[in-house]
Amino acid sequence: LDHTLANFHVLAYLQNRGIPARMLDAHTEIYLAQGDAEICGSVGETVSIMPFMGNAVVTLKDGGMKYPLNHLALTDTFTGVSNCLERERVGMFVEGRVLVLRSRKA
Repeated sequence: LDHTLANFHVLAYLQNRGIPARMLDAHTEIYLAQGDAEICGSVGETVSIMPFMGNAVVTLKDGGMKYPLNHLALTDTFTGVSNCLERERVGMFVEGRVLVLRSRKA
């Protein structure tokens, strides 16, 4: 678990240097998002969006997820956990930085 948490910070280290990075395994894609961002996947996949290294506010640009995120403030709560993609591409704007975890279909 300690290495997994450290790897989230490696994602931030790379992002701070303008290098896009993602963590992938057979079932999950994990990446950091800030500013204009996009979630790409298959309809029905589960997506969790959690604040990373501070508070964040997330707004979906045109919907696309089961639970709408319209200026959703993410602090130390779990309100961004287990949403569901209703479209293959979902645009969002993030104030702050969030960790996006997408459970990929096999």
